[in-house]
Amino acid sequence: FIHLELGYAVLRRRVIKRLLYRKGSPRVLKHIRSSINHSNLLSYICFSKHQVQTELLTYLFILELLWTAPELLRHSSLRKKGTQSGDVYSFGIILQEVVVRGEPFCMLALTPEEIIEKVKKPPPLIRPSVSKGAAPPEAINIMRQCWAEQAEMRPDFNAVHDQFKKLNHGRKVNIVDTMFQMLEKYSNNLEELIRERTEQLDIEKKKTEQLLNRMLPSSVADKLKLGMPVDPEEFAEVTIYFSDIVGFTTISAHSTPFQVVDLLNDLYTCFDATINAYNVYKVETIGDAYMVVGGLPVRISDHAEQIATMALDLLHQSGRFRIRHLPYTPLKLRIGLHTGSCCSGVVGLTMPRYCLFGDTVNTASRMESTGAAWRIHLSEATKEKLEIAGGYQLEYRGPTEVKGKGTMHTYWLLGKDGFYKDLPVPPPVEESHGLDETLIITQEQLINTPVPEQVLESLKSTEFNSRESLKPTLSEEHPQHSLKAVDTNPSFIRSMELSKFSSLATCKTQDEASSHYAEIQTD
Repeated sequence: FIHLELGYAVLRRRVIKRLLYRKGSPRVLKHIRSSINHSNLLSYICFSKHQVQTELLTYLFILELLWTAPELLRHSSLRKKGTQSGDVYSFGIILQEVVVRGEPFCMLALTPEEIIEKVKKPPPLIRPSVSKGAAPPEAINIMRQCWAEQAEMRPDFNAVHDQFKKLNHGRKVNIVDTMFQMLEKYSNNLEELIRERTEQLDIEKKKTEQLLNRMLPSSVADKLKLGMPVDPEEFAEVTIYFSDIVGFTTISAHSTPFQVVDLLNDLYTCFDATINAYNVYKVETIGDAYMVVGGLPVRISDHAEQIATMALDLLHQSGRFRIRHLPYTPLKLRIGLHTGSCCSGVVGLTMPRYCLFGDTVNTASRMESTGAAWRIHLSEATKEKLEIAGGYQLEYRGPTEVKGKGTMHTYWLLGKDGFYKDLPVPPPVEESHGLDETLIITQEQLINTPVPEQVLESLKSTEFNSRESLKPTLSEEHPQHSLKAVDTNPSFIRSMELSKFSSLATCKTQDEASSHYAEIQTD
């Protein structure tokens, strides 16, 4: 919206001159109807009492009274003769029409009959409402003087004319000057509007580019923005990472849909922040599956090392991760890596996706699915790349049956020289393809089941995700409930504690639970 101000000086001067010219003739100024033609010129038609003798409709007669001074509304004899002060009041109403570009009292949600009745019988005193920015303050002040309730308080037309001359600093203003001023103001406002819209466009463009760069590699996004085709590209050697959550179906069965969304959002936010430290590209996430590649879209020689070190870091993060609604349930990550050739390309128009194709993708996925919880499963191709790089701790797993590939010799990645972050202790391979439901402890169980405080403190204080020996905090703080043997396998300890926990669920009182717990310890 561009605000344009009419040439008030020209309009006011013409109206005042017309009124001064008619000063000597007694009349009632019913109203001066103003209209703007296509040339932006204002014409005025003055109506006197004798010129509207044929007006018979009551509604039209009431409308005419909107320009009438209050003292004339109260005395019909004065209204027939007309007064100079009444004309000044009508002039003030006309100024309101010009300033707000609307009918008299148009800003009030009242009918003409209600307005006339309130003007005729105050209090409260009713007048048009004009905002300060609608016209120069001096002009608004003159307009309000013309509305004065007492007729003797209103200025005459000579005084009004003199005040407007002072407002114009004594200079004469013609319609041509006014037109140029309007055009100049229109141009300035238009330039300001264009500048504001351009800034808004730049902000939205940056947001769009940021979103596009998150969905696609920068090189691909740049081509799409320029309208250039994105041809499929072949990469001779890349390393692909796949991972998923062991027992995700079991966790989902004990979670609401919103809790599952929160779990994945928290986990992937953590993973995304972690992989930013490495020269890799996140391809996609599908459910609980997480896919990352090294060596594309920008070719690098150390793609296997980047992916392997990143996998160790993500394994560390999964050991530390806590599920909001299941804080005592471990989140076990299963990881698979493979190195080979592949092709990349953009698929789709409505929602374009950067996808990888080739046997390397399938093999990496098989490395993950045939892997084990809290372990990094490698193909022989990735193992050879890491051996050349040096510094990685590898362990031969043995021949592994891989669907579609037959028997493959695969390996475990155990660590790296100089990588000092704690890694979770993996359970035995034969027990790592699912999640025991006894490991699921919901918040409701914690609240509703009378568990001895020392058990909860043990569960809260003991770190279950370190490959170092666990500290026997329960034995030190509560010797009466000390464990007979502390195993360094966190999964074993967790299963043992939770089996006690599940048996305590039938206890009805705190004393009964404590007594039953003591019996378990002596078994």
